[in-house]
Amino acid sequence: MKRHQICAIAAAVTAAAVLGGCSVGPVDLDDYLTSLPSVEEARAQRRESLSPVVSDSALKKAGTLVVGIPLTQTVPFSASSEQGELVGLSVDTAHALADELGIASISFVSVGDVESALEDQCDIVIGVEPDDVTTTTVLGPYAQSATGVFTRGDVSVPIDASDLSGASVGVQEGSVSAVTLEGYELEVDRAHFTSLNEAFDALEEGAVEYVICDAYAGAYLAAIYSDVSFAGTLDDPTLVGVSAANAELEDAVRTALETLQTGGLNIVARASWVGDLPDLSTDSRVTGLVERVEEPESADDAQDGDEAVDEGDAADEGEAQAPEDEGDAAEGETL
Repeated sequence: MKRHQICAIAAAVTAAAVLGGCSVGPVDLDDYLTSLPSVEEARAQRRESLSPVVSDSALKKAGTLVVGIPLTQTVPFSASSEQGELVGLSVDTAHALADELGIASISFVSVGDVESALEDQCDIVIGVEPDDVTTTTVLGPYAQSATGVFTRGDVSVPIDASDLSGASVGVQEGSVSAVTLEGYELEVDRAHFTSLNEAFDALEEGAVEYVICDAYAGAYLAAIYSDVSFAGTLDDPTLVGVSAANAELEDAVRTALETLQTGGLNIVARASWVGDLPDLSTDSRVTGLVERVEEPESADDAQDGDEAVDEGDAADEGEAQAPEDEGDAAEGETL
């Protein structure tokens, strides 16, 4: 269940506990609270009046939009709730798309390769980046992908690279964001964490000054903490959109996405999961960044490399001398 839904229900329950058995003006709160439809009931009521804008022949299963969710997607794009329900920004967007397409039923499948999934399994795949496909189009976007920077307090977005210089920065071990950080000439004090939750706990406690992570995942977590805000991105964002299985669906999905954007429904869905995170663009990128450049190999280095190869060849032929003792061998391995 989404955080804003939890808050709304909690508020309703609190109001019912305090004001139960009474009414405010002409509204009886007990009757009002018990008459609210569930999410599924509301969706069912909405879809009773839908009129499909695509033919059944354009769908894998007549009357149903089969939606692929990439296996690589995580919160806030998709995740399983405690009740086993699939939730997330991609899921909300897929439901909104189904409504715009006039399709009353929707089902979700997990997919690995996007294009083979579109051929065999599903009508659309949602959460697609341009590098994920070669023969299909990425429609949208409904979100963006970038490495984000988060800090405590209010800041002007984006910050400058000089703000990061010498600062303590939390990153998740082995993450794409950690690799992205290595690509810049930034002298920072890196603190490695096993999870983003640990990194954001450290940020709120003041143990680190910044956290660098996926922008959407960070924005999702930032909403949980009292004084954490978005400060910019390290890289230019790429779009996250939708790919369709055929031309008829592609045209219909393109129009549906445009309707969601102009109608503001995509803004509501985004806010539910990433709060006030702005649309990411080149203007969101941290200013003053300098990319790390690998030093070119010198002629002496190349000669040393040739000698190393020759020594290796000698070892293959059994001509290399063993180290004088185990201590020499250990020292060599450490170096």
